[in-house]
Parts: sequence; C-alpha cells; structure tokens
Amino acid sequence: NEPPGFDAGTMDTTMIDQLQQVDDLARAQGDIVDQALSGALLGFGQGMLALPDMFTSENYDVNVTLRLAQPLSQLWAIYQTYKLAELNVDAAKVEQERKRSELAYQVRQACLQLLTAQEGERAVTEAVETVEAHVEKARHFVDVGLIGKNDLLQAQARLAELQARQIEARHGVELLAARLAMLLDLPPDTQIELQPPENDDSPEPPFSELVDRALSARPEAKELELRIRQAERAVKASWQGFIPGVTLVGQYQHEEGSIMIPPAWTIGVVVDFNVWEWGSSYYAIEQARIKLERARTAMSQLRRGIELDVKAAWLKLRQTRQQIEVARKALLAAEEQLRLERQRYEVQQATSTDVLDAQSRVTQARMQVASARFQHLLAKAALRRAIGERD
Repeated sequence: NEPPGFDAGTMDTTMIDQLQQVDDLARAQGDIVDQALSGALLGFGQGMLALPDMFTSENYDVNVTLRLAQPLSQLWAIYQTYKLAELNVDAAKVEQERKRSELAYQVRQACLQLLTAQEGERAVTEAVETVEAHVEKARHFVDVGLIGKNDLLQAQARLAELQARQIEARHGVELLAARLAMLLDLPPDTQIELQPPENDDSPEPPFSELVDRALSARPEAKELELRIRQAERAVKASWQGFIPGVTLVGQYQHEEGSIMIPPAWTIGVVVDFNVWEWGSSYYAIEQARIKLERARTAMSQLRRGIELDVKAAWLKLRQTRQQIEVARKALLAAEEQLRLERQRYEVQQATSTDVLDAQSRVTQARMQVASARFQHLLAKAALRRAIGERD
C-alpha cells in the first residue's frame, strides 16, 4: 500500500542522482589530494615546496621577543678584583727585586771570600819562600859548624807545616772560585780573576738616617705594604654581600601576521636583596678585617726587625774598621820583630826557633790584615743590603 502521491520510479531516480553526486564529490576530492601530493613531490625534487593557499602567512602569527639583562651590582666586585690583581703584579715585582738583591749580596759575599782566601794563600806562599831561604841558611850554618843540626831540623819541620797550609789554602781558593762560578751560572772550572776593591775610609752615615732609608727601600717592607693594601681591598670587596643586586633589563618584541602590532621596547631595572643569609656576609667582612690587622701587626714587627738588622750591620762596620787598625799595627810590630830576630840570628844571638816564630807571627798578622780588610768590605755590603740599596 503506497501513500498517496508516492512515485517509486521518481524515488529511484532521485536516489541514483544523489549517489552519483557523492561519487563525483569523492572523485574530485581524490583528484585534489593527488594533485597536491604530485605538486609537493615535484616541488621537493626541484627544491621548492608548492603549498596550497591554506598554508600562506596570512593564516600564521610570528612573534619574536629579544631579552637582554646586564648585572650592574657586580661592577664593584669586579673593580676591587681588578685592583687586587694589580697589587699582585706589584707584589711579584717586589719579590723579584728581593731575590735579585739577595743574589747580588751572595755574589758580593762570594767575591770577598775568594779575595780573602787568595790573600791568605799569598801570605802563606811568601812565608814558605822565606822559611825555605831560612832553611838554606841554617844548612849552611850547620855545614860551617855555627849551629847544631837540631836547629836545621826545626826549620825543616816548620817549612813542612807551612807547605801543608799552602796546599790547604790553594784548595780553599779553588773551592770558593767554583762556588762563585756556580752563582754566576758558569762552569765550575772557569778561571776567575778578581781585582781587590779600593779602600774606602769614608765615615758611616748616621744610624737614624739609615733606618729611614731601610724602611722605605727594603723589599720586605714594600712587599708587606702591598699585602696591607691587598687586605684593605679585600675588606672593601667583602661588602659586596650587603649591596643589593641591580640588573638592567631590556626587551624588544616584534609581531606580525593576521594582526599587525607595532614593535615594542621595554627597559627596566630589577633590584633584588638577600634578606637573610645566616650572617655569611658579616663574617666574611670580619675575616677580611682580621687579615688586615694581621698584616698591619706584621708590618710593625718587620719595622722593629729592620731597625735591628741595620743596627747590627752598622755596629759590625764600625767593629771591622777598628779591627783593620789593630791588625795593621800588629803587622808592623811583627815585621819589626822579624827584622830584629834575623839580625840577631846572623850574629848567633838568636836561635832558628826565634826566627821561625817571628816569621809565623808575620804570616799570621798579614792574614789578619787581609781578613779584617775584607770583613770590613763585607760589612759594608751587609749594611747596603740591610738598608735596601741595590748593587
């Protein structure tokens, strides 16, 4: 039973038409997909990508944001660190100067010791030559019967003793020459010839003047002064913990796409402060202050030590000057006694032992003069070192 107005043929035709439209639409969509894929593959092979209109920039938004931040509160610490680095460089230069001064003093000391040993060797050599002549004269006196053979044996024994001292003195000279060559960075067997310095009898400067010069020129004082300045810088740098953190910030924002917005600039300052840090900054400052006080105390002790060094060197210089005068007088007396003993020996009023003893006293006096003279020069070098003068 069909409802009124219903036509089966018309219904079949209408459904067939609708199915045909669906099939055509599906086929058209399939063609679109095939074209898109083929175009994409073709564009990929040619280095280009052909996108449909639905992927254009009008359908996308671009947002570019650039942020910059520059801390400012660290500049104080950086500046103090830079100043500390400068002081470290100065301290290294002072340390180099101190080592150079110490090396110069060691070289001067080695030179004076070598000169003293050479002078002693010459004195012993002269004594050997003198006693050899005395032995020959004693042998002649024995031959003619003026003296007994015992005197000749005593003279020969004294000659052997002096020859042993001569060998010892020569070896001492060679050893000191090798030490000097080592200090000069030369081969140990280098032949070194030294000229004795001229006598300098100028009076010693006042003690107070020497102390002032030492306090301003000694490398140790300079080095400790730099340590004090470093400690002062460290105290200033330790206050960094109480300085708020300040940071300069800037931002640039650029947008484009479906909605055009003009570029935006933002500049500001960010301040942050650590309210509670369990006292770490406070104790850091206290630690830096304690180091500063220690450096100042060390400076006070160094000043007293420098005054003592200068005093000791100044007194040693005066002592050696007086010893030179005493040694010269002793040499004159010994030479005069030797002259008299030789005269008495010629007329058989003195024994060979008397002459040999007098000769020994002359040799000893000459060595004492040489030692006192070079000790005086060494005392001068020590005083120059004590007051910080450069060689």
